[in-house]
Amino acid sequence: MTMSFNEAYAATAAYLATRSSKFPKLSWLLPAEPRQLLTITYAFLRMSDDMVDEEHVTQEQFRAWRAQAARPAVEQTNPILIAWASVRDRLNQHYIENILDGVEMDIYKRRYSTFDELLHYNFLVSCSVGLLGLPYVGIRPGEIDRVAPYMDKMTMALQMTNLLRDVGADLETDHIYIPADKLSLFGLTYADIEARRCDARFKNLMRHLIGITRQMFVEAWPGLHYFSTPGRLFCGLSISTWDVLLDEIERIDYDVFNIRIQTPRKKMAWLMLTRWPEFVWPRVGPTEDTKTIQVRG
Repeated sequence: MTMSFNEAYAATAAYLATRSSKFPKLSWLLPAEPRQLLTITYAFLRMSDDMVDEEHVTQEQFRAWRAQAARPAVEQTNPILIAWASVRDRLNQHYIENILDGVEMDIYKRRYSTFDELLHYNFLVSCSVGLLGLPYVGIRPGEIDRVAPYMDKMTMALQMTNLLRDVGADLETDHIYIPADKLSLFGLTYADIEARRCDARFKNLMRHLIGITRQMFVEAWPGLHYFSTPGRLFCGLSISTWDVLLDEIERIDYDVFNIRIQTPRKKMAWLMLTRWPEFVWPRVGPTEDTKTIQVRG
């Protein structure tokens, strides 16, 4: 007998609580209905990602999972897929396919030649998530198209931060996301990353990439004006929390090979308590000439 939606949702939320330290806390800034929908969506996408990163499924197995995930709730036994079947038709299918295509890329693509290639991957796995969630995070009516360029920049910066933090962890699965053109700019090769050389060249590379990422956050910030108050709190705290990770990378002198940093819980609480006025009333307004990062091709 298929479990009820409420049972499936409870199991889904419990799974996500074990897999994400930030989203369950941030999601409480949203109203109940979008919080439930985004919790299910994030849990489904996180489970899909875990299959690739931790279970090391083959491409054939992953495609079978994608096919199973498209079936109705009565044909599911996994509680996350039961919950997912109840909400997936309310979401933009193009973005869902983008995200799953990006997750699948991790099965067969382990190195990137150019920064543009990396941006394209980031768009699939991160920007598409942001665009998928836009209608549910407090966007003012009629403003989705105008806020999309800012969401692109925000989610691109979040993904870049994750990749910079996880350089060492990603080596465990033989993935190097820093592209060859950026490595060569600082006299580095894939072999240097594989050898975990945290020398002056690598530190200069990290400073360069952190600078690019911080600029993306700066360009994303004006988009907060398009959100309602819950959405401003959610996105503003997200930007600030991930920006702290960049500070932490600098604090450990860029040794991401041996240390995997997190945003301290006390720091998250401090950000919310002290910076919420900046999120609700952002000082910098949106600009008409802000360009979406061109990685959709």
